[in-house]
Amino acid sequence: IAAKPKLSNHCQHIAKTSMHFNQSVDIQYQKVRQQFETWQAQQLNYAIWGGTGKGAAFINFFKLDKQLVPWIVDSDPRKFGKYVPGMHQKILSPQFLIENQVDHIVIASNWHARDIEYEIRQIHQLQAKLWVYFDGELVPLTSTLPL
Repeated sequence: IAAKPKLSNHCQHIAKTSMHFNQSVDIQYQKVRQQFETWQAQQLNYAIWGGTGKGAAFINFFKLDKQLVPWIVDSDPRKFGKYVPGMHQKILSPQFLIENQVDHIVIASNWHARDIEYEIRQIHQLQAKLWVYFDGELVPLTSTLPL
């Protein structure tokens, strides 16, 4: 008996969907890295808020090393002076951003973005432009953004 597998419509759909997903991830990766590279080229000061958990996942996925993103901040005092898992960037306290003028802050976890926004604005009185990763790219954190 000889048999030859036939590619079903379902298998073709899965293959096509998988390719689209991979392309989408590549595009997202390029967009996010390009934003940081633009800020770097403009010689702006910027930081990522969140050095472990979702923040570390964000930093590692986009390969945001200390040459591209030198400042990683977290509000948890237990993390100050420690390092981002995987990328080995030192985690700084919010006081560092108060002492060093910062133009942009990327909040690594949009899940807690509103709480972090409150802390940045109300507690630390920082006026930097806030950004979050949303729908595949870095976007300004606005009151109308559905988080």
